[in-house]
Amino acid sequence: HESKDEYDMAIAMKVTVSPERVSLRPAETADIEVTVQNASQVVEHFAASVVGLPSNELWTCEPDVVKLRPKEVGTLRMTISVPERGGLVAGPYTLGVVVKSPYSQEVSRCEELPLDVQPAPALTMNVQPEVANGGKTGSFVVNLANEGNMPMAVTLSGSDPENRVGFKITPKEVRLEPGNVAGAQVDVHSDQPWTGQEKRRTATLKAHAGETVVEKPVAFVQRPKIRGGWTKFA
Repeated sequence: HESKDEYDMAIAMKVTVSPERVSLRPAETADIEVTVQNASQVVEHFAASVVGLPSNELWTCEPDVVKLRPKEVGTLRMTISVPERGGLVAGPYTLGVVVKSPYSQEVSRCEELPLDVQPAPALTMNVQPEVANGGKTGSFVVNLANEGNMPMAVTLSGSDPENRVGFKITPKEVRLEPGNVAGAQVDVHSDQPWTGQEKRRTATLKAHAGETVVEKPVAFVQRPKIRGGWTKFA
């Protein structure tokens, strides 16, 4: 059985949090209203805080403290935000809205606030060099970065409008956790001209992960097998 003191502390306040659930994308903010009723027999002070976010800079509360007489009701207005990057991976979380007296340690209550962090995929691709020079073959280095808030399975492919270029991609598939980077090598090959001018071939390198697609144009400049104007016969 609870002692009378414990019972008094348990009902020292009534707290409601509105809304009851929050859904946010990175860099978005939600307004929370915390209503507190002083259910004790004395004047009491109440302050609110949020636990469960990666940093205390991601929430605010106005006013800092509310002073309530017995039976009186007060409102604390809070904002919570999800960081733009590097904070919370997409998925469900449970935050705690803690209301307590700054002066009486035992006057404290925690209400759960479910938070859904929405998926925000973001993929960047860098290709070096933009123009590869070679004979029959050329090479590109691809750098991929997952700048979103969810894991990505990225597939790399290549295409060219004339259908004259072959692509060897190592590795073809990369799994990237949020904030991670990975590299791949793309070797291209095509029939080398015998004589005449250099042959410039255009191609597109594509990285796709689900609905997210990034494309980069590249060029492959092939020198002829025999340089100079006249073909020389021995």
